[in-house]
Amino acid sequence: MGRIIVLSGESGTGKTTAAKELIKLGYNLVTSTTTRIQRDTDLSGEYEYVTVPDFVRLDQVGEFAWTANPYKNVHHGTRKTNLDAARNSLDDHLMILIPQIVPILLNYTNQVLPFFFDEPPIEELRRRLVERGDSVANIEDRLSKVGSFRKEAKALEVKYVHLSTYEDNRNKDCNVLVKELLRHLDKI
Repeated sequence: MGRIIVLSGESGTGKTTAAKELIKLGYNLVTSTTTRIQRDTDLSGEYEYVTVPDFVRLDQVGEFAWTANPYKNVHHGTRKTNLDAARNSLDDHLMILIPQIVPILLNYTNQVLPFFFDEPPIEELRRRLVERGDSVANIEDRLSKVGSFRKEAKALEVKYVHLSTYEDNRNKDCNVLVKELLRHLDKI
């Protein structure tokens, strides 16, 4: 049975970078559904893009294992069929999720391995968000909430494996981080 590896944490902590490296190693994504516009930074297969009315219709007929409360009228969810295909597969799959969804996913299947990416110092986080091209308003909004995902994850009592992309006052090489993640997977 396939495991679902969940990467969670603040924006700019390295989740997508790590996911890209894991995909190169043969890991697949569990496709989620969103009503937001596709971004250049979205991973191939990470999302199916639908309209709000289509999302609401899918939700009403019970298609989703989870949905997130709409933020700025943007809906997110994952279809049960996509999760079932991943957990019935022989291969492990990846998801990048906000902390509030992880307990819901754990209630749906016990084949979830949650990893939490701890945030670097705020100036490093700002540098990363600028480098990836986020707008000034988006950066300031995200930085004003730094630590909220960590607090939320702790309050939810999910047994995360914590990873950090920042160590000894410098960025940790992504390959080192991925090797660390893989070592944890081998132990579980």
